[in-house]
Amino acid sequence: MPIKITHPTHSELVGTGYVLITTRSPAAAEAHEAQVVEDAALTSRAYAVIAKTGIPGQDSANNELVRRVNSIIDENEIKCVLQLQSKPEPGLEVQTSQDKTCTEETSNIVRTYLAKNFLVTTSPPDSSTSKQTIDLARKTPDGTFTVQSIRINVGNGELELRRDKLVDQLAELVGMLNVRLGFDPSRRVVVED
Repeated sequence: MPIKITHPTHSELVGTGYVLITTRSPAAAEAHEAQVVEDAALTSRAYAVIAKTGIPGQDSANNELVRRVNSIIDENEIKCVLQLQSKPEPGLEVQTSQDKTCTEETSNIVRTYLAKNFLVTTSPPDSSTSKQTIDLARKTPDGTFTVQSIRINVGNGELELRRDKLVDQLAELVGMLNVRLGFDPSRRVVVED
C-alpha cells in the first residue's frame, strides 16, 4: 500500500520512478486539482506533493512546499516534475520554455500523449502566474537537464467532468516518461500494495 504523509501545508505520496506530480502553491490550490494529482500518483505509483487548499500564511506555506519538493527531488533522483494547475478555460495547456524547463522531446511527449483525449495547447510560462508555481528545472553546467519541469494547466471542466479520463492519461504519461528517462523497477525498491 502506498504511503501517504500528511503535513500542515501539504500531503506527500511516497512512490517509485523518476517522476514527481505536484500542485501549485497552497494558497492557490483547488480541491479538484489536488484530487486529480493524488489519484494519478496512486494509479501510477509516482511520487506526489499535494498542496492543501485554503492554507493561511501563503509565503511560509509556499516556502515549506518548495523545500519539501526539492528534498524529494534530491532524495529520490527525480528527473521530471509534472506540475498541475487549474484554469477556468476548457482544455489543457502545456506550459514549457524550450531549453529552460525541459527538452523539446519531453515537451512533445507530454503534449502529444495528452492530445489523444483532450484539446491541448502549448505556451511559454506566463509571468503573471509565475509566483503561483515552483521553478524546478535544473541543469548541469554543460546545459544537460538533471530535472525537467512541465506545468499543465487543466480546465475546470476536465478537472470536474472528465476527471477519471484525466487521471488515467496522467498515470499512463508517468509510465511513458519513466521508461523514456530510463527507470528500471528491478533496480529500485517498489512500494507494494
